[in-house]
Amino acid sequence: MNRIRVDLEAVSLVSIVCQGIMLARYRLRVLTVTALCLWALNSVEQDTSELPKKSDGVESRDNEKKAAEEEIAIDCHALIEHRPTNFDPDFLVAKLDLPSLDGGKKYRLNITLVNPFESSIQFSGVSVSCGCAKFVAEGREIPANGQAEFVMHLDVPNQIPTGRGVQAAKFSGLDPSKDVLMLRIEYDVRNVFAFTRDRVLVEVPKAQDIVVVSLPFRIIAPITQNDLKLELGKELSDFSAKLLFDDKNSEIGYVQIEAARKVIPRLGIVEEIVLRHAGGKIESRTVLHLTHRAIFTLRPESLRLIYDSESETYQAMAMLKVPVAEESEANDSEKLVDGADRKGGVVRERVPPKVGLRIGDEVANVVVTRRGTTDIYQLTIRYDSPERKSSSDKLDLRWKIDVNGVEQVIESYAIFSNR
Repeated sequence: MNRIRVDLEAVSLVSIVCQGIMLARYRLRVLTVTALCLWALNSVEQDTSELPKKSDGVESRDNEKKAAEEEIAIDCHALIEHRPTNFDPDFLVAKLDLPSLDGGKKYRLNITLVNPFESSIQFSGVSVSCGCAKFVAEGREIPANGQAEFVMHLDVPNQIPTGRGVQAAKFSGLDPSKDVLMLRIEYDVRNVFAFTRDRVLVEVPKAQDIVVVSLPFRIIAPITQNDLKLELGKELSDFSAKLLFDDKNSEIGYVQIEAARKVIPRLGIVEEIVLRHAGGKIESRTVLHLTHRAIFTLRPESLRLIYDSESETYQAMAMLKVPVAEESEANDSEKLVDGADRKGGVVRERVPPKVGLRIGDEVANVVVTRRGTTDIYQLTIRYDSPERKSSSDKLDLRWKIDVNGVEQVIESYAIFSNR
């Protein structure tokens, strides 16, 4: 009995121990699940905190309000008209003539397009001709016998040489490659100025000792000549400069620069001239390229002489162009030849240039032939070499060209070919 009691007590003890182990495992499982849940929650909270904070819209609305306050609103209407073309018999157009706009200002055009036709006008998008404009179209249809509202945000450029602005908005059809409607917007621009050309090339005649260049620009009120400031690049530091204005046309002005011809380097001058508004950010730029007028143009200056087996000489060809710079210079360089002109007088032609050529130590023969009635001359060169040359031979050559008594020397080289 005692042994049985001991065994029962042992079994009870083992049972209690097993229950404790199972309870511990259960508690461990509960704790593990709880920990995992808490870890997941903590992870979610951490990820959310790293995301950008959602805007409450106040700052965005403030920016939109500020931009809207800077824009000048204009309400405008246009009637759509049928203008068939050779490419599209159904093409439609509309035109808006706006009041004068100020250069450098921002405008909001509230546009109403009226469709008087029995069918609606459907489009897939709208493109504008200038990056200074943005077109907003909420819908994609202008209803039949109805109208549709659009908005164009326009930043008027402050450099419009003509004083006239033109914008175009093209409505693409359901086939984006085909336009169904073009809206043309025109307006005069005030308060602007600009050079009429972005780049100006001036060739200085050889006989001209003093160089005077006038660069035109356009100025539109309320800006006046007193508001303008002139700046020259450093390459023009030897030039004097001033602003001149037309007494008969207040919108036309000139930047006049002046200097002695000798201050212009042999390779010429390329420099920028800037016209600024003294009290604002408006400016206009042009590039002036001053170069000495060429007496002639020779192409090529270097020669590739090819051996002619029949004449046993080396031959080459070049072209010489002698431009007529001024009418007076042309008259001075003319001479009388036989024949009658259309006015019953005599035919006048330019004195042909005199061309001499030395290759190495030898004098080459040059035949000068005028091409028709142009100022282009063909130069046929024959070089009687004392010996055959190889393709590796290279000799110095020296051109001496006289045009109307003005002589110029050009030094280059000659190579040879026996083919």
